[in-house]
Formats: sequence, C-alpha cells, structure tokens
Amino acid sequence: MDYRKSLMLFSLVVAVAIGSVLTSRQQLCLAQSPDQRIVNLDNPAVPFSKMDTLLHIQDSKIEVNGELLFSVGGETAGNVIWFYSPRFGRFIFSTRPHPKYEFEEVEVIDNHRISFRSGGKQFEWIVKTPLAETGTISHLWMMHDRHPEPLKDKPKAGGEIGASSHYEYILP
Repeated sequence: MDYRKSLMLFSLVVAVAIGSVLTSRQQLCLAQSPDQRIVNLDNPAVPFSKMDTLLHIQDSKIEVNGELLFSVGGETAGNVIWFYSPRFGRFIFSTRPHPKYEFEEVEVIDNHRISFRSGGKQFEWIVKTPLAETGTISHLWMMHDRHPEPLKDKPKAGGEIGASSHYEYILP
C-alpha cells in the first residue's frame, strides 16, 4: 500500500473509531477534548451504517462574508464533520440530522463547498478534494452549537475542524 493510501486509511480508522480533530496549527489529535467520556453506541441516536456517505475533509478553509476566517491542512473523515471558531462557535454537518437537535438543510456546491448563512453572515467551508469519494452531495444538515462544551476553554484565535463516526462523540 502506498504512503497516501496508508495515511487515508489511518485517518479513516481514527475518525471512525474515536473521532478526530485537526487544528489550524495542523496538528492531529486523537480525541475531541482532554476529557475522555465513555460513549455507548449500542443504541445511537442516528445509526450510521456503511451505506451512509462518509464525508472527507482535506486542506480546507473557512470564509465568512468572503474573508478568510482560518484554514487547516491535513485530512480527516467521518459521518459527522464540524468546524469551530471561538468567534462563531461550532457548526456541525452530516448527511442525516440528529433527532434531538435543530438542524437545517444547507447547500453543497460542486461537492467542494458547504455554503450557508448564520447570524446574518455568509459562511463557506471550502475543501480541496470532493466531500464524497463516490457520487455528489448537493446538501447537508447543519446545526449551530454556539457554546460547545468540550471547546469552550480553547484559545481565542484560529479554529479547528473535526470528524466523527457518531454524534455521541461530539454532542452531550
């Protein structure tokens, strides 16, 4: 197996097994926060399967009203993806909404750009490679978490992106 395939497989395993976070400093972390919590996936709120589209993020940037908020190198993948900014909170995306939270449908342009409005501002999450390896995604479900518990004490600059196999790893 070549280096790139090995790296992608490792990223996928990390994302599916425990969730992953990439920071704007381009460091890979293996958990959502220093606080490890036990997650029971016997009866998940959204039972993702192998048939669900895995969302891939590689070398992405977040723009607000056309201006760069932050960019992140590297790659990760999961059924649930998110980005966090101390200024705007966390935005969570998936092909399937969580039934206990308010999600809204947002547009995906050319399988590379998630576009939405929040708080009167236009956001775009732009990724280098297609979000879906096969097929094309034209919309996702998004939730705005203004005060995410695991991230509230993070530094006030930059931002983070992440991916997880299940909502239970990132939502209370």
